[in-house]
Amino acid sequence: MPQATPQAHASGARIAAPAEGPLVRHAHRLRNLWRWRVRTRWHEARPLVLLILGISVLVLGTIGFMRLPSENYDFFDSFYRAITLFAFGGAVTPPVPTTLQIARILAPILTGYAAVGTIFALTREQARVAGIKLFVRNHVIVARLGASGARLAYAVADKEPVVVIESDPTNERVATAPRPRPSRTGASG
Repeated sequence: MPQATPQAHASGARIAAPAEGPLVRHAHRLRNLWRWRVRTRWHEARPLVLLILGISVLVLGTIGFMRLPSENYDFFDSFYRAITLFAFGGAVTPPVPTTLQIARILAPILTGYAAVGTIFALTREQARVAGIKLFVRNHVIVARLGASGARLAYAVADKEPVVVIESDPTNERVATAPRPRPSRTGASG
Protein backbone atom coordinates (compact mmCIF):
# COMPACT_ATOMS: atom_id res chain seq x y z
CA MET A 1 0.00 0.00 0.00
CA PRO A 2 1.39 3.43 -0.88
CA GLN A 3 2.60 5.58 1.95
CA ALA A 4 0.51 8.66 2.87
CA THR A 5 2.57 11.79 2.44
CA PRO A 6 1.87 14.77 4.69
CA GLN A 7 0.54 17.94 3.05
CA ALA A 8 0.47 21.52 4.25
CA HIS A 9 -2.89 22.91 5.36
CA ALA A 10 -3.82 26.58 4.93
CA SER A 11 -3.29 27.10 8.67
CA GLY A 12 0.26 25.74 8.40
CA ALA A 13 -0.55 22.43 10.10
CA ARG A 14 0.61 19.28 8.38
CA ILE A 15 -2.11 16.78 7.54
CA ALA A 16 -1.75 13.31 6.11
CA ALA A 17 -3.20 12.61 2.70
CA PRO A 18 -5.72 9.78 2.62
CA ALA A 19 -4.30 6.47 1.53
CA GLU A 20 -5.42 5.54 -1.97
CA GLY A 21 -5.83 1.91 -2.82
CA PRO A 22 -6.29 0.48 -6.29
CA LEU A 23 -10.09 0.56 -5.99
CA VAL A 24 -10.10 4.25 -5.07
CA ARG A 25 -7.77 5.09 -7.95
CA HIS A 26 -9.93 3.06 -10.33
CA ALA A 27 -13.08 4.85 -9.10
CA HIS A 28 -11.36 8.23 -9.63
CA ARG A 29 -10.36 7.23 -13.16
CA LEU A 30 -13.88 6.10 -13.99
CA ARG A 31 -15.41 9.27 -12.55
CA ASN A 32 -13.00 11.47 -14.53
CA LEU A 33 -13.65 9.42 -17.68
CA TRP A 34 -17.39 9.96 -17.19
CA ARG A 35 -17.10 13.68 -16.38
CA TRP A 36 -14.67 14.76 -19.07
CA ARG A 37 -15.18 12.35 -21.94
CA VAL A 38 -18.41 10.39 -21.92
CA ARG A 39 -20.74 13.05 -20.51
CA THR A 40 -19.44 15.86 -22.71
CA ARG A 41 -19.65 13.71 -25.83
CA TRP A 42 -23.14 12.53 -24.85
CA HIS A 43 -24.31 16.13 -24.40
CA GLU A 44 -22.99 16.95 -27.87
CA ALA A 45 -24.44 13.86 -29.58
CA ARG A 46 -27.68 13.52 -27.58
CA PRO A 47 -30.01 15.50 -29.90
CA LEU A 48 -28.87 13.59 -32.98
CA VAL A 49 -29.01 10.20 -31.23
CA LEU A 50 -32.51 10.84 -29.87
CA LEU A 51 -33.72 12.06 -33.27
CA ILE A 52 -32.33 8.96 -34.99
CA LEU A 53 -33.89 6.68 -32.36
CA GLY A 54 -37.26 8.46 -32.68
CA ILE A 55 -37.25 8.15 -36.46
CA SER A 56 -36.19 4.51 -36.11
CA VAL A 57 -39.17 3.84 -33.85
CA LEU A 58 -41.50 5.42 -36.41
CA VAL A 59 -40.01 3.45 -39.31
CA LEU A 60 -39.83 0.12 -37.44
CA GLY A 61 -43.29 0.62 -35.96
CA THR A 62 -44.83 1.46 -39.32
CA ILE A 63 -43.22 -1.59 -40.94
CA GLY A 64 -44.23 -3.75 -37.98
CA PHE A 65 -47.86 -2.66 -38.05
CA MET A 66 -48.02 -3.21 -41.83
CA ARG A 67 -46.69 -6.78 -41.34
CA LEU A 68 -49.00 -7.54 -38.42
CA PRO A 69 -50.84 -10.72 -39.47
CA SER A 70 -53.93 -10.17 -37.29
CA GLU A 71 -54.68 -6.69 -38.73
CA ASN A 72 -54.68 -5.24 -42.23
CA TYR A 73 -53.30 -1.71 -41.77
CA ASP A 74 -52.40 0.49 -44.72
CA PHE A 75 -49.41 2.88 -44.58
CA PHE A 76 -51.17 5.81 -42.90
CA ASP A 77 -52.89 3.63 -40.30
CA SER A 78 -49.58 1.90 -39.56
CA PHE A 79 -47.81 5.25 -39.26
CA TYR A 80 -50.51 6.53 -36.90
CA ARG A 81 -50.24 3.39 -34.75
CA ALA A 82 -46.43 3.84 -34.72
CA ILE A 83 -46.89 7.38 -33.38
CA THR A 84 -49.14 6.05 -30.60
CA LEU A 85 -46.28 3.83 -29.44
CA PHE A 86 -44.74 6.93 -27.81
CA ALA A 87 -47.85 7.22 -25.61
CA PHE A 88 -47.71 3.53 -24.59
CA GLY A 89 -50.23 2.48 -27.23
CA GLY A 90 -48.52 -0.66 -28.48
CA ALA A 91 -51.01 -3.32 -27.41
CA VAL A 92 -51.47 -5.85 -30.21
CA THR A 93 -52.42 -9.49 -30.40
CA PRO A 94 -49.60 -11.99 -30.95
CA PRO A 95 -47.68 -12.92 -33.02
CA VAL A 96 -45.83 -9.62 -33.08
CA PRO A 97 -43.23 -8.93 -35.80
CA THR A 98 -39.70 -8.27 -34.55
CA THR A 99 -39.61 -4.77 -36.02
CA LEU A 100 -42.76 -3.85 -34.09
CA GLN A 101 -41.43 -5.45 -30.92
CA ILE A 102 -38.24 -3.32 -31.11
CA ALA A 103 -40.32 -0.19 -31.67
CA ARG A 104 -42.64 -1.11 -28.76
CA ILE A 105 -39.62 -1.31 -26.45
CA LEU A 106 -37.74 1.78 -27.71
CA ALA A 107 -40.70 4.20 -27.82
CA PRO A 108 -41.55 4.12 -24.07
CA ILE A 109 -37.85 4.35 -23.21
CA LEU A 110 -37.51 7.51 -25.33
CA THR A 111 -40.72 8.94 -23.86
CA GLY A 112 -39.53 8.22 -20.32
CA TYR A 113 -36.11 9.72 -21.01
CA ALA A 114 -37.71 12.89 -22.34
CA ALA A 115 -40.09 13.10 -19.36
CA VAL A 116 -37.36 12.61 -16.77
CA GLY A 117 -35.08 15.10 -18.55
CA THR A 118 -37.88 17.67 -18.60
CA ILE A 119 -38.61 17.17 -14.90
CA PHE A 120 -34.92 17.56 -14.06
CA ALA A 121 -34.63 20.71 -16.18
CA LEU A 122 -37.72 22.27 -14.57
CA THR A 123 -36.64 21.25 -11.08
CA ARG A 124 -33.15 22.67 -11.62
CA GLU A 125 -34.61 26.01 -12.76
CA GLN A 126 -37.07 26.08 -9.86
CA ALA A 127 -34.24 25.34 -7.41
CA ARG A 128 -32.21 28.18 -8.90
CA VAL A 129 -35.13 30.60 -8.53
CA ALA A 130 -35.83 29.39 -4.98
CA GLY A 131 -32.17 29.88 -4.07
CA ILE A 132 -32.25 33.41 -5.38
CA LYS A 133 -35.44 34.15 -3.45
CA LEU A 134 -34.06 32.55 -0.30
CA PHE A 135 -30.56 33.99 -0.18
CA VAL A 136 -30.74 37.26 -2.10
CA ARG A 137 -33.05 39.55 -0.19
CA ASN A 138 -33.52 43.16 0.75
CA HIS A 139 -32.06 44.79 -2.32
CA VAL A 140 -33.29 46.69 -5.35
CA ILE A 141 -32.26 45.87 -8.91
CA VAL A 142 -32.17 48.76 -11.37
CA ALA A 143 -31.91 47.79 -15.02
CA ARG A 144 -30.34 50.54 -17.15
CA LEU A 145 -29.14 53.78 -15.66
CA GLY A 146 -31.15 56.13 -17.77
CA ALA A 147 -32.73 59.23 -16.27
CA SER A 148 -35.47 57.23 -14.51
CA GLY A 149 -33.14 54.44 -13.42
CA ALA A 150 -30.63 56.88 -11.94
CA ARG A 151 -33.37 58.71 -10.00
CA LEU A 152 -34.65 55.41 -8.65
CA ALA A 153 -31.16 54.24 -7.66
CA TYR A 154 -30.45 57.46 -5.77
CA ALA A 155 -33.88 57.46 -4.11
CA VAL A 156 -33.58 53.97 -2.61
CA ALA A 157 -29.81 53.87 -2.03
CA ASP A 158 -30.19 55.11 1.55
CA LYS A 159 -32.73 52.43 2.46
CA GLU A 160 -31.75 49.31 0.49
CA PRO A 161 -28.67 48.02 -1.33
CA VAL A 162 -28.90 48.79 -5.04
CA VAL A 163 -27.74 46.46 -7.82
CA VAL A 164 -27.39 48.20 -11.18
CA ILE A 165 -27.42 46.33 -14.47
CA GLU A 166 -26.12 48.48 -17.31
CA SER A 167 -25.25 47.20 -20.78
CA ASP A 168 -23.58 50.43 -21.95
CA PRO A 169 -20.11 50.73 -20.38
CA THR A 170 -19.78 54.31 -21.67
CA ASN A 171 -22.84 55.53 -19.73
CA GLU A 172 -21.63 58.50 -17.66
CA ARG A 173 -24.15 57.75 -14.90
CA VAL A 174 -22.29 54.53 -14.01
CA ALA A 175 -19.41 56.56 -12.56
CA THR A 176 -21.77 58.55 -10.32
CA ALA A 177 -24.06 55.63 -9.37
CA PRO A 178 -24.54 54.92 -5.66
CA ARG A 179 -21.68 52.81 -4.32
CA PRO A 180 -22.23 49.77 -2.13
CA ARG A 181 -22.32 50.69 1.52
CA PRO A 182 -20.71 48.50 4.18
CA SER A 183 -22.89 45.63 5.33
CA ARG A 184 -23.68 44.81 8.93
CA THR A 185 -20.57 42.65 9.18
CA GLY A 186 -18.38 45.53 8.10
CA ALA A 187 -17.37 44.09 4.73
CA SER A 188 -18.20 46.04 1.63
CA GLY A 189 -20.55 44.27 -0.75
